[in-house]
Amino acid sequence: MHNKLDLHALLRDERRRIRLKSAVMKKMSKVLCVLLIVSMFLPVLASAATIEATYDGSSVSGSVYSDVYYDAPITITVYGPDSTTLITTTTATYSVYNSVYRYDIIPVSISMAYPKVVLKTVEDSVYDAVYSSYVAPGDSEAPTWPINPSLSVTDVTYKSLSLSWPVATDNMAVVSYEVWKNGNFFENLSFGTNSLSVTGLTYSTEYTFAVKAKDAQGNASSTLSATVTTLPEPSVDPQDTTPPSWSNKTLTATNITKTSLVLNWTAATDVHGPIEYFVYQGQTKLTTVTDVTYNVSGLTGETSYTFSILAKDAKGNVTTDGPTGTFKTDKDNNDNGSSGGGAPAGGLTTAAGKIEANNGKVDASVLSKAFEATSKVEIKVTGEKAELSAAGLVEAAKKSDAAVTIVSDKGTYTLPLSVLKLDALAKSLGVDVKDLTVSVSITVLSGDAATGVSSAVSTAGATSVADAVDFAVTVTGKDGKAASVDFGKTYVSRSLNATKALDSKKATGVLYNPETKKLSFVPTTFETKDGKTVATLKRNGNSIYTVVEVNKSFSDLANHWSKADVELLANKLVVEGVAEGKFDAERSITRAEFAALVVRSLGLTEVSGNGNFKDVSAGAWYASTVATAVNAGIINGYEDNTFRPDATITREELAAMVIRALSYAGVASEVSNPQDVLKKFKDANDIVWAQKELAAAVNAKIINGLTDDKISSSSQATRAQAATMLKRFLDLADFIN
Repeated sequence: MHNKLDLHALLRDERRRIRLKSAVMKKMSKVLCVLLIVSMFLPVLASAATIEATYDGSSVSGSVYSDVYYDAPITITVYGPDSTTLITTTTATYSVYNSVYRYDIIPVSISMAYPKVVLKTVEDSVYDAVYSSYVAPGDSEAPTWPINPSLSVTDVTYKSLSLSWPVATDNMAVVSYEVWKNGNFFENLSFGTNSLSVTGLTYSTEYTFAVKAKDAQGNASSTLSATVTTLPEPSVDPQDTTPPSWSNKTLTATNITKTSLVLNWTAATDVHGPIEYFVYQGQTKLTTVTDVTYNVSGLTGETSYTFSILAKDAKGNVTTDGPTGTFKTDKDNNDNGSSGGGAPAGGLTTAAGKIEANNGKVDASVLSKAFEATSKVEIKVTGEKAELSAAGLVEAAKKSDAAVTIVSDKGTYTLPLSVLKLDALAKSLGVDVKDLTVSVSITVLSGDAATGVSSAVSTAGATSVADAVDFAVTVTGKDGKAASVDFGKTYVSRSLNATKALDSKKATGVLYNPETKKLSFVPTTFETKDGKTVATLKRNGNSIYTVVEVNKSFSDLANHWSKADVELLANKLVVEGVAEGKFDAERSITRAEFAALVVRSLGLTEVSGNGNFKDVSAGAWYASTVATAVNAGIINGYEDNTFRPDATITREELAAMVIRALSYAGVASEVSNPQDVLKKFKDANDIVWAQKELAAAVNAKIINGLTDDKISSSSQATRAQAATMLKRFLDLADFIN
């Protein structure tokens, strides 16, 4: 009996174990399924992470970029110049996703200076962080090249080539390579870059290039040099059967008299060029020219003539649909600049400061008379262009507030006469001011050009609410040579009519860049009357502009104090989220990231370069942004000629950049006694260098204390604080409303 009971107990225990094992297996299956599903949404493993770091001799900072998301902080191991001697370790924490995942390295101190340190992290990634200011006591040994070194020249074309050279070595460390062209310094490249693409060369021209390696002490290696001749200008493709074309066919006539007129037309384009133009009067060919202007004489008064232009390329292909135009000569021989058609000869003054120019022409006498009564003159045109005699603007331009506004049914353009610099423009064209014509055009895009804008609007997640219009200002001499007008820092206003009433918080003016095919923010204010909205766009340059409507929101800002300001700037295309529907308001922001926001807020066109900072690589995403900000006086950098783009920006630095941006926008913000403004903050003595800028920012209500009595100037600024300060700046500059 006892044995039977034991057997039953054993069987019962075995059944329990089987049930338990089955339950565990089911749970494991569910876990594996979940892991499989999650893994489907994770990025594919990258071949290697990328490190971008800065080493200033005492600390290391920077970022790691990877296609892989790491939940826990990733380890950064710092080695000495030999790549094997361990110095220290630190970590990098997740920051933001923008095509790749970015992890910001927690800055770590290094007790002694090295010529470089070597960083290693996940995915076997290695980065040499060079301390370019490193000086080795008593180091007089110059870098050396390997045996039989040479400067190689490859990929030679008629306008470009590529240089490459071997890696130099040094008893301490090579820090840079100097490249020289024809005996003149050309470019300085950091160690690790052993090639250079050279563009902008002249065909069939001999060039001599040289490269030297330098160490931190300034010792230079022997020079590697090479001489090369660029290729001849390319010949025409023998298969080319495509004639020149026009994207905007326009033929106009100026200086119309009883017996003559001057034809002007837009240039055609061709893959190969050069282009010749055939000028026809009716069916009769008058001449062949290479310029885009021709003086026609021997005409009869009060007679209409039809002219047309054909273009021929170097292969002999001729257009069949060039620009045409019909113009009527004058009854009497005069020099009023009329183009005929029965309109007033050179513009008709209808009221004080108002001119009607149905034919677009306004002569000197009409302009002078209009400006006698006021410093603000309005010219109404029925076409796309107004042509003003510069002679009638000379006296008016002496008034500091003089301006002319061109009004058409497509928009308006208000041009301060101070931006014209008529004497300099006339000198550049080799003519007298009296022979200059100022042309202001307001042209609605059509065809492929309009389609490009529509595509960019869609890509930006926006809705178009106005025509895309090309605003341009040029000056032309009597010989037809033209020059564009540089507005400098002056913000010029142009207006567009919206197709409906708009909420200014969800609309913005934008610039369309035909090269990048992207939209960017333009400072814009809105005014709505009788259900119609007019947008006034302000910018210091000519381009293609339109107005769009945007409605963005971020789920992680639902209860955040910065929600209204951030989403307003997102609708203006000034700030962006870190991921779909996420803004990450409390994350810190780097110096490069904020410089980009300031450049964007000012509506500036980016320039090439790196601001001449030794820690800004020409290939970095922020290089042109930094160069633009330097050019505008927004940033200065540090005394060691670094910018430290990946360093998190402090409230002090942020306020300084915003105040400089305000100055660039023409808004005075200086305070006479900074101490009086800052004395309410008990930590005012902690401000390192920007007392004037911080005082100005506090006085302008751009920045507040973190508490009533603490400004916390050295605290790291957050994305929310950066956005809020930019919004206040845009309000103060009257760049938004």
